[in-house]
Amino acid sequence: FGTASPGDRLRRSLSLYTPSNVSVHHFAGRLMTFGEQALPWELDPESLETLVEYKTEADLPDIMPLSAHPKIDSRGGRLCNFGAVYMGTKTRFLYQEWNQDMKVAVSGDTGLPASHVVHDCLISQHYACFHLSPYYLDIGQFVRKDISLLGAMKWEADAPSDWLIFSRETGQPLARVPTGIPGFSLHTMNAYEENGQLVLDILEADRPFYDQYYAEPGLFADIGPSRIRRTRLDCSDWSFTDTRILEPGLHLDFPCIDPQRLGTRYRYAWVPGMPTDPAASAKFYDRLLCLDWDGPTLGEVYQCPDGRFLSAEPQLIAHPDEPETGLL
Repeated sequence: FGTASPGDRLRRSLSLYTPSNVSVHHFAGRLMTFGEQALPWELDPESLETLVEYKTEADLPDIMPLSAHPKIDSRGGRLCNFGAVYMGTKTRFLYQEWNQDMKVAVSGDTGLPASHVVHDCLISQHYACFHLSPYYLDIGQFVRKDISLLGAMKWEADAPSDWLIFSRETGQPLARVPTGIPGFSLHTMNAYEENGQLVLDILEADRPFYDQYYAEPGLFADIGPSRIRRTRLDCSDWSFTDTRILEPGLHLDFPCIDPQRLGTRYRYAWVPGMPTDPAASAKFYDRLLCLDWDGPTLGEVYQCPDGRFLSAEPQLIAHPDEPETGLL
């Protein structure tokens, strides 16, 4: 993803072989791992033996780069995921939902006039939602030249972002909503519907920060701040009704909520953060924000002792009798 070397081999000369190392999910009695360059892999849940690259009965092509961040709708018993096939400067964008029999229950796609790089998504009861940042993949340059996938990605700082909305009932695209503002979102938080409105919560930065994972002069040396953006759209005409922005003055990533609240109204989210100063100095996650949407302030912040850090992505082990509480 981040490096290229002589003799690199691509799958069908088009895509990377996936390490399938971004997320792991248990669904429909299967243990599945996801990357973002190809299809998921199924593991034996007892031995962790690698079993098979999972295609479902839809027989997706092995170069279909399904997302590493599927959403599991526990109420509907569905695994929701998306992928993109880049064709020059255009993109075929696919949305699917798999049922408990691992069969495709909902499927739809749309063409995009640009090659947006999309890492994560949101689902609510009726909608699947995608933040289209002005971050583009030049697939032709990647295939023809000895550069990495990361090197073929380009950021247009002055271009605005859009919201792409799919129907979860039909799988068909419903709207593409221009935000009028730029912004990069790597990981999303949650979405839900309320009083005829669609509420969309994401983490947003001024630019992509994949480059901050390189070790010289140190991890996150020149990382910028993040903001938490809550957007409300009127579901009748997809107009904006309200925007709320929280700016803690930190870089934030890897938000976590109670998985049972996915796609529904929720109160709490937990987000690791790190300082953005001093510039050109290595940093890492050293605090955890407890975001309370119903509270008067941003929420409580836990900070590690000096020289101690958080490993990155938190997971909530929810209390069975007390929603949105438990252990991180």
